[in-house]
Amino acid sequence: HGTLSEQIGLVYRSSVCVTWWLGRGVYTPITSDLEIALQSWLAMRPFVKTQGTSFKTLSIDMARKQSDWIAFRAALSSAAERCGQCGDSCRKRLDQLYEATSSKRCRITENWNRLAMFVEEKEQRRTEAMTRREERLNRRAMAVEDRRCRCLKQKEQRR
Repeated sequence: HGTLSEQIGLVYRSSVCVTWWLGRGVYTPITSDLEIALQSWLAMRPFVKTQGTSFKTLSIDMARKQSDWIAFRAALSSAAERCGQCGDSCRKRLDQLYEATSSKRCRITENWNRLAMFVEEKEQRRTEAMTRREERLNRRAMAVEDRRCRCLKQKEQRR
């Protein structure tokens, strides 16, 4: 229709769910410039969680969390600067939110560690049970072999 987004007051912002770090989602600053909004969205894209974390990949995720936080913090403050806001105040606010949720992250980490130990102990018990079963089968097989050998010796001695 020939109407520009600026003429109708259209604005853009992206949201990213970062509950692990901050306990909630965050938004990129509002801008009327689509190019800046797309750059901000692309900068946040690596931090968008597309699927749930399975237990098997959680240990890898836990190891990556700190480096990802540093990269996310830099990307969001850079997006703020592109929109004309102060990057330092953005980083300061993010750091405050990060510190405020540290107890939650500790609790989640403790729960994960507890679950990891449970799974590991369960696997150890399963392995021990399989080993005991294999030893029992081997003892039975050896007993059968011993009886067979004794029977053969006895038959040879009778001849």
